[in-house]
Amino acid sequence: MSKGERLVFLRQRLGKSQTEAARYLGLSKQTLYKYEKDIITNIPSDVIERIANYYKTTSFYIVGWIDDPDKDIEEILKEAHARKIAKEETDATDALILDLLHNINPEQKDSFVHLLKTLQPEHDLPHSGTKND
Repeated sequence: MSKGERLVFLRQRLGKSQTEAARYLGLSKQTLYKYEKDIITNIPSDVIERIANYYKTTSFYIVGWIDDPDKDIEEILKEAHARKIAKEETDATDALILDLLHNINPEQKDSFVHLLKTLQPEHDLPHSGTKND
């Protein structure tokens, strides 16, 4: 959905006309029309913030960084923080596994690979193209 389509959706969701919305936002009706039709796509950030506040959404939704107009900034930040922590934990675990693998002999590596394969469901395994996986 384009920025303009999002603006139309938000305005209509509030049941406002272009005239009402433009007046409240301190814009001309023609300018709001151009924003909604994607004729002007470089909307100043202060205007995006006013529009977001008026339409009860975030600037992240208007510019297309998120797809849920009802998600608030605190929720977005919490999710981003949770993803960052999960990535850090995954990266640390991956680094530990690689470090351990570097310190074992080839026979132990074969046993380790076999163990990993038994821990995953059949459909999740990557296929090497051979029958003796």
